[in-house]
Amino acid sequence: MSGSPEVLAAKARAAAARTRLDGTVAELKGRLQPSTLVHNAWADTVDRGADAWDVTVERGTKSLTLAVDKATEAGEAAVAYAQKRPGVVATGFGTALALLVGPSLVRRALRRPPPKPIPTDPPRLTGPIPHLETHS
Repeated sequence: MSGSPEVLAAKARAAAARTRLDGTVAELKGRLQPSTLVHNAWADTVDRGADAWDVTVERGTKSLTLAVDKATEAGEAAVAYAQKRPGVVATGFGTALALLVGPSLVRRALRRPPPKPIPTDPPRLTGPIPHLETHS
């Protein structure tokens, strides 16, 4: 019965399926190794970064020119405002400086110095020490 053509064909199919499964498992092990995963993720990141850089460069020349123009205009407007109202600008800088430096100054002012140690002299012994006396 074990030599019938159906059984032999089934065994051959099972052996072929086992071989394919072993190959698939080996391929999955290779794909799921941490070094392979890191390499693939890095390659994908580099590719996406390069694509994003190309798009940025294409758009960037126009945007960069516009941004430089706007920054120049804003700088000139700020200088003109500072020349017209120096008191307001000085007050603003003073307030910003107080907000940045103030907490550390407050902490320093509120910090108490450590207490000074109270000097204590060891007691002076002025007589015989009872447990050290020898009887003769």
